[in-house]
This record gives sequence, structure tokens and C-alpha cells, in this order.
Amino acid sequence: MASNLKRPVGDDQSQDIKRVKLDPDQQLITKFFTKQSTEDVGDDQESSGAPSPVEPASNSEHDSEVPPPISPADNSESSSELSTPPSSPPGSPPGSPPASPPSAPAVAQPGQPLVWADKRQSLCSALPWFKSYQGGLHTGGGFIKGLLIDAEARNRDVIGSDVIMTNIGGGKVDDGSGKRVHIADQDEGRYVKALRANRDAKKPIGVILGKKLQLRPKHALVLTDQLGKNYPHQPGPQLQKRYSVLEWFHVVDVFQEKYQSNPNTPLVTLWALRLEKIKDEETSWWSDGHTAIDTPVDAPLPVEKCGECDQDHPQIFTQGWTCLKADCTEFFNFRNVPVELSELVYSPQYLGQRTKFQGDADLLPPIMPPLPDTEYFPEDKEATYGTEETFRQGMVCHRCGGCSSRRFWTHWQCENPDCEYIHKAGMIKYPLKNVLIENKALKKLKARSKSCRSSFPSQSSDPFELSKHDGLKRIEDRKYGAYTAATYLLPGPDKETIGTVTILRSDSTINGQPGGADSLWEQLEGNEDLDLKRNPVRHPGRSSEILTRHFGKNYGSPYKFVVSVESSAFKGAPQPILKALMMMTWAGEKVISDMADIVTEAWDPALVPNVYQDFNELLHLGYMEKDKIDYHDDGESELGPTVATLSLGSPSTMSFKPKRKSGV
Repeated sequence: MASNLKRPVGDDQSQDIKRVKLDPDQQLITKFFTKQSTEDVGDDQESSGAPSPVEPASNSEHDSEVPPPISPADNSESSSELSTPPSSPPGSPPGSPPASPPSAPAVAQPGQPLVWADKRQSLCSALPWFKSYQGGLHTGGGFIKGLLIDAEARNRDVIGSDVIMTNIGGGKVDDGSGKRVHIADQDEGRYVKALRANRDAKKPIGVILGKKLQLRPKHALVLTDQLGKNYPHQPGPQLQKRYSVLEWFHVVDVFQEKYQSNPNTPLVTLWALRLEKIKDEETSWWSDGHTAIDTPVDAPLPVEKCGECDQDHPQIFTQGWTCLKADCTEFFNFRNVPVELSELVYSPQYLGQRTKFQGDADLLPPIMPPLPDTEYFPEDKEATYGTEETFRQGMVCHRCGGCSSRRFWTHWQCENPDCEYIHKAGMIKYPLKNVLIENKALKKLKARSKSCRSSFPSQSSDPFELSKHDGLKRIEDRKYGAYTAATYLLPGPDKETIGTVTILRSDSTINGQPGGADSLWEQLEGNEDLDLKRNPVRHPGRSSEILTRHFGKNYGSPYKFVVSVESSAFKGAPQPILKALMMMTWAGEKVISDMADIVTEAWDPALVPNVYQDFNELLHLGYMEKDKIDYHDDGESELGPTVATLSLGSPSTMSFKPKRKSGV
């Protein structure tokens, strides 16, 4: 339980407060937070908001490394998932049977991608080969696994049915008008090395096009090959989706070119990339295959030797031959014939060349990945229970092809409003005996390991181990029934007490009592009505929308700050929720009423209250394997000064630290 100062409106929120860290092999922890709010609680609260990226915690000017608040009947020694899925998940018509997996379409229709996404997080969450939330390249094991081509392109870039010509991204700066331009040569960085590794090892690359892609030649160019045929230059595919998956491609060449973003920028050397579709016998949904760049050419390219570097180079540009060796003095000189680089285009003969993929195309994974596997075998020693890290990934809907993040605890649901297919998660209860065994072993490990004790102070030989911090004080422990309580005084800028953190530590005897933490944990696991889901933390509804790591549900007074969290009244809430509220209410009454005896130094009751007020809001959060939250603040003016936390499940660490501008 934490009693803390309300932060004034307008104070710096850039440095948040509390963090929860999980062990790499944990299943799940579930947390409850109860707060005092200035708002009344209605019987039918439906939507609200929340503080920063994840769960609520304590307040603003606090200090560092305080063990996690454990409340009346805590079972901080647990691990598992939370609930089994309902027979008909939310989103299904009432009384409908569980949805059966649709059969995946085998071939994309002309103009329609087989796989697509409206949001970047959904794309990265659903595709196993593209996890780049910011850049255009996703790497792994020294290879490029996925490539996203989006926004502005060079004038000579090409997206054909079988051939892609583009440059390797990176190195751009803002020119002051909002446009990104190149002003310096590109080095041979890790991406160039990775692309060469792909070529040499015959590794495929999945390619995605963004709707912002602008293939924009400055002129209506008509190319003429050596046979005199005219080929109108095409502007590229017209995309309907924000992100559209093309196909598997292979690297044919990585080479350097000279380029100038505009007349006001310097001439720079960039790395260019040629990709070819691996299964070129199949029709591409993004092209009808009838343009010049889609016409295969059997004749070999003209090749000439550079008189300066004595190396042979093919002619790849319509305007003429040039040396392609970047460190040669004749590089891009075009035999001293004036060539306007903004007019430079690849020749139809070069674009018409085809290079057969030397790997095994039959071993390529489907461009549409399978639905998440929900068949678990808990009797097996390698059992999965549905809360492992892999199950928080998204899915590609096999009905419409849309990519979706996993938003719901019990199931995946297609984010396409015209589809909304539901794929049940099929979670399995994690046995309480396994939870207890896991935590006993972990406690022994931490007791004999200094490094573990420093990372998990609440689980070490001293459950209330205190980190060093000037001004942070721990007062004498007390007893509340069978609970051991430790209180820490949080210092302000002048070392005055501005808040407290009180931890009520339980043990196996308390946890095992009827109505204790063990019982509450099992009730939560068996409850189908918790309605936990992830909510947007940034840019809700936009293509850049980001969801929280945790799954949450709010009860009581609406929680309406940074993260929008659906809220319901306490009336009609599931019994485990009401039981958790009762536990924290008991703890709050005990600790707050004793505050005058606990804090013997000078303190301000406005900052550290000694009169208990009923909690009227509860936030329930669920975490899967490796989930965590960053530091965040609970100092909003709408909140009362007291926050209580009840933690069930896997061991975790709750930390407090001062805000950047707090002066602490």
C-alpha cells in the first residue's frame, strides 16, 4: 500500500514512477490497484481512460528501489495465466458456437493483397519476419528477413511484377520543409552486409509496400530499347491498404549509385538494391505484368570494360554506359557525356533480366502465416499454457488477410470491422502447486545470489531489503494479524517526508487460508468474465497506434487519463474482483489509521493522510511472459492520495524513483 503526494497539475510527467519486471520464464502476474477518486461511481460506467502507458502505481516525487507493495492476502509467489476463454468470446453473437478457423485463401486476387494491415503494430505483431516498428528493414541472425518500402522513393526506383529497384534506407535528414533528403554518402553498414549475406546464402526476403510510397518520375518518360520498342514508364502499384504484403523476393545485386535528392542538396553516393520475385511464374496481385518493366528479356546486357579500373560493367541505364565501381575516378561519369541524374532511369533490357533463385523455393513458408496454435499439452514437460511470450503475438486473419494485434486476453479478434473473425486462445489453468514450487525454488536462488537479490530485493533473504538512497528511511516493522508490515518514508527535496510506502508481507500459511491469495488466484484462473484487454497508449485509431503491454479492465470510478480503459461499476463485478477490493480496503484502513503512530517525524497530513477514505476505483491488470511496465505517475489531480496494490502470480519488482525535476 502506498500513501503519497498528489502531483500539482502541470508538473513534469516525463519521468514516470514505477516499474514491474518479470523473470524470463514466468507465465503471468495479475495486479489490482485501488484508488481514491474525486468522482462518484455510477451503476453503468462504460468507458474511461488511464494514466501513462500501463498500470497505475504510486506518486510523483518518490524515490528509488522500493520492494513491491504486497497487500493483505498476497501470493506474490505465483506464476500462470488468468482465465479460460468463454465458449463464445466477445464479438460473437449471443449463444453462438466458437468460431471455426476459416480456410486460408491460396492466391491473392488482382489488386488485392493476400496479407495487409492498417496499423504498423498489427503488421509487426502478426508477421514473424517483420518486427521493425520504425525502420524499413528487419534483421535476424545477420540476414534481412523483411523489407518495408514506404513514403518517398527515388525517381528511378521501380516496383515491377517481378523486379524491385530501390535504395537502402537510412541517412536522411529533414531539409526544413518536412521532406527527408540525403546530404551525405552512405557507408557500407550492417544492412549492406546483411543483404549480401542473403544473396550468398540464398535467403528470401519478405517485401511490404506502404500506401505512402510515391514512385514519381518528374517526366512522362518513354524508354526505347535497342530494338526500337517504346515502353511507357509506369508510376507503380496503386495501393488501397496502409500496408500491403507482396511476396518472397531474393537479392540479385547490391551496388552503389550517385544520387541527388533535389537541386539544393549535394551529390551523394547511395547503396541500391535489386530484388527479384522468387516464384516469378505466378501472377503478382500488384501488377498486370504487361508493362515494359515486367517484360522478361532473353538477350544479355551490353558489357564494357572501364579503362581506368580495368573492370567489366553492364549497361544498366538507358542514358548510356558508366563505370559502377564507386572508388574509380570514372564512377558515374558516363564517358563525360552530360547526364542529368534526375532523368536517369534503368533500361528496359536491364529491368527485363531474370535471375533464377538458387535456393529451394518449395521450402519457402507461406506468405500468410498460420493461425496461432492453441493446442496445448499441459501433461507434457514442455507444456504451454497460453501465456507464453509467443501467444501475445498477433495473427493474420485467414478470412480477410488482415493483420491484427492480440487485444483480448481470451482470444484474437480480427481488427477489420467488416470481418471481426475470432480465434480462441484456449488457455489452460496453471496448477497452483506448480506456482508454489516455482517460487520456492526462486526464493532459494535469490537468497544465495547477490546479483539476484539486487534485481529482486523483495524475494531475497530479507523480503524488505532496501536500496541505498540518501533520505530514504525504513521504520520499525509492525504486525497486522499474521502479516509483517514494513513502511518506508519517501523524502522530498528538503528531506521532509512527502509520502510513504507500506508493504504487508504474507506467507504460505496466510495465502492458504480460506479466502486467501491462493484461493483468489484459482478463482481468477477459472473466471470467464474478466474481460481483460489491451488498450491504445499512443495515437489511438491511427496507423501508428501502439497498445499497452498489459491487459486491463477498470471497475468503479472511470479512469480517464492517458490510456483509455473500459470501466464497469462495482455492482455486478465478478466475485474475485470484489474480494480483491475487500482485501485492499482492509489493508488501507489498517495502515492509514495508524499513520500518526507510524510517522513520528514532522509531516503534512495533506501529503500523508491519516484518515482513511474508501477506495472507489479498481484497475485489474494481467501480464503474460516477459511483460513489464515502465515508470509512470499516479499524481493526477483527480486522484486521492492513497493507492493500494495486490499482486498475484509470478515474482516481480516494483521500483520507485524521483522525477527528473523533483529535486530529490
